[in-house]
Amino acid sequence: MVPFGSAEESVKQDKGDTADIKVYTDGSGFKGKAGAAAVLYRGGMAPKSLRYCLGTLNEHTSFEA
Repeated sequence: MVPFGSAEESVKQDKGDTADIKVYTDGSGFKGKAGAAAVLYRGGMAPKSLRYCLGTLNEHTSFEA
């Protein structure tokens, strides 16, 4: 059995998802900055992405991102 929340489980669930529209998001801290990103997959179209820098990690946490 694959552990809940593992990368393997995520891949398995994603491959079984037949939705026409999918959105993936992530946020993190890197090089002293907090940021977030989203990628939109819609049918056979090219994916669209969006990135946003919240500011420094002194002002924001990676959890906020």
